[in-house]
Amino acid sequence: MILPIYSSTALGGKSGGGVLVGGWQPIKNITEPHVKEIGEYAVEEYNKESKSQLKFVSVVKGETQVVAGTNYRLILATKDGALAKNYQAVVWKSELMYQTSSVGLENKFNKAGNV
Repeated sequence: MILPIYSSTALGGKSGGGVLVGGWQPIKNITEPHVKEIGEYAVEEYNKESKSQLKFVSVVKGETQVVAGTNYRLILATKDGALAKNYQAVVWKSELMYQTSSVGLENKFNKAGNV
């Protein structure tokens, strides 16, 4: 199943901090509470929209993209009953909120959970 994933236009150039604005950068610590919270949010919103019952397990990998806010592209480990599945989620976060309409999960992994 493939669901639409929110995409922002890259801005190009570099910000003052040396980070490529619009470019994806790896998240150094995927175990930080705010990263886990974003992963949990993505699964909750996906479940609401698709009437699914996925359970969030962990963030496997993640990247951020600075735009008018921050895009988080996360690989999430989930459980669907007894079946383990990995999904890619993209969530846009502004300073004050997460953008609900930007959440999509895409199962782009084989049965073993590999790309």
